[in-house]
Amino acid sequence: ISISTDTGSERMKQIIQAIKQFSQVNDFSLHLPMDWTPIITSTIITFITVLLFKKQSKLMFSIISSRIIWATLSTFFIICMISAYMFNQIRNTQLAGVGPKGEVMYFLPNEFQHQFAIETQVMVLIYGTLAALVVVLVKGIQFLRSHLYPETKKAYFIDAILASFCALFIYVFFAALTTVFTIKSPAYPFPLLRLSAPFK
Repeated sequence: ISISTDTGSERMKQIIQAIKQFSQVNDFSLHLPMDWTPIITSTIITFITVLLFKKQSKLMFSIISSRIIWATLSTFFIICMISAYMFNQIRNTQLAGVGPKGEVMYFLPNEFQHQFAIETQVMVLIYGTLAALVVVLVKGIQFLRSHLYPETKKAYFIDAILASFCALFIYVFFAALTTVFTIKSPAYPFPLLRLSAPFK
């Protein structure tokens, strides 16, 4: 019997279908209990939202009209989409794989058309951190200077240190990004030196 490695109801449906084919008995069926979780969750969220709009209408409208919140949500949505979140939902991909020696595989080597679900999580983390670091580098340091140490004599020195740390972390995460590209395609010609490489 050829059964996929998928878990849950889909696997049970395949098993029942295989039993029907081998036994020629069609009286088998799968009965699943109703999942109340989505209904309860939607009800609670709707109740809280309506209550907040009724009690704190000014606060809710200020949140909805906030450019920062919309920019954050839009960026997060874009990062999820370019990291193949929808691909995982459509293909129902497994979380991770197992290598020849039993090790956990997070990426499929030499595969741009297939991936594990955990790869999306890793890429969201990398892209999200890079985006946040760029925002901190461009806007965050200036904001900190104007609010925390506007009159400090060593303000430029503090700015330089903070900018250097941001640049360093940008390099680290960009090196991680190119490392993923190299795993997916060994012929990728622009890898960056990982900081841990000299110590291996």
